[in-house]
Amino acid sequence: MKKKVLFLIQWYPSFRSANVNCDTNIMKELLKTGLYDIHCLSYKPINRPDYEYLDGFHVHRFQRSVWWMKIQSLSEKGEYHKYKILFLLNRLLLRIRQIITSPIYPMMEPLLCRCYYHEAKKLHQKEQFDIVVSEHFGFDTLYAGYKLKKQFPNIKFMPIFWDSLSGGFCPKFLPESYCRNRKRKFEKMVMDIADRGIVMESSLSHHQTTSINYSYFSKLQVLNVPYLNYQLVKESGFTYPKNNIHFVFTGTLSQRNPDYIISLLSQLGGAKVTFICDVSYHSIVKKHHFNGVLECLPYMPYVELKSYLLSADVLFNIGVRESTAISGKIFDYMGYCKPIITTTFIDNEAAIPYINRYPQGLVIDERLSLNENLIKLKSFLESCGHFTFTFEDVANEFKTSLPSSFVSIINEL
Repeated sequence: MKKKVLFLIQWYPSFRSANVNCDTNIMKELLKTGLYDIHCLSYKPINRPDYEYLDGFHVHRFQRSVWWMKIQSLSEKGEYHKYKILFLLNRLLLRIRQIITSPIYPMMEPLLCRCYYHEAKKLHQKEQFDIVVSEHFGFDTLYAGYKLKKQFPNIKFMPIFWDSLSGGFCPKFLPESYCRNRKRKFEKMVMDIADRGIVMESSLSHHQTTSINYSYFSKLQVLNVPYLNYQLVKESGFTYPKNNIHFVFTGTLSQRNPDYIISLLSQLGGAKVTFICDVSYHSIVKKHHFNGVLECLPYMPYVELKSYLLSADVLFNIGVRESTAISGKIFDYMGYCKPIITTTFIDNEAAIPYINRYPQGLVIDERLSLNENLIKLKSFLESCGHFTFTFEDVANEFKTSLPSSFVSIINEL
């Protein structure tokens, strides 16, 4: 008899959420085993039903709020500039909510958290799940899994911390020590009753410092973002110098500054650079004078995005300040077996060790001059045409980023 598994996630299918893409990769790999009946609970976009059997999964949805659905619908259509006032108002309401709920941080939407738990509880009472997997981020999905396990102790409960809770981002308007303490307390509450928990390699040093003295530390399994899938349709390669060499970036520009990489790639002369990101950030990119072609495209479903990744010569990432935040796009990029560049402006940027292990990876330190990095970049591009590698080479090096690694842990629950 198949075991029933419930994934508590933000939405399905994913529109732009890297975390949900990770959940989806695990669910697909789990489905291949034939051992599980897989359900997921998520919020309901305007154009989706309350329930559908999709991609082999039972997808259950509930309405979050009319306002949220409206903002998500406009965002999905890329209509930021037309309805800019609504997006600005939404940001203002978010900040007000953050301030009001600061005494119960990191729970910034208590009613939403309770609502998510209520929906999860109703679904469990109907389906009687054997295993519940909840993601962080968001906090609401993690909270719902925690409450469900507390109410029904026989459930096997496993949170996955795609983003570190106690070691992750802290809002600037609150003291960092207060945020860290509050997040650590809730993390302990969750892990004390969890059967297993998965954290990312990028946050391992944080947990070895802050969690090792807690009893739940032995429950933590360390893996990596399960984005590594074979994507190569045909052998790709190029010889540099090349006219119109194509660089592609995908994902969010939140907490990222594209100024340096744009200036650097402009100095190559004649390059084409494509940013595929939220339309609200397009003006930040387009303000630059660029010696070549600089284009911005809105978010798109992955089936469409894939064609741009396949057509690129080089894929690139932009570093962030938070040292525990590993960008999932790094491992998605690796599936295409193309040269990968990432920028950094700190010594312990989470992507650096992975890019250094990748057969054709380059780290650009923004603290160096453009001229120094231009020399490094040209040398790197020239070297890329001199050798090839296979996806098997990458998979053997990054086994913890394979979805099958997560399935192995679920099988043990």
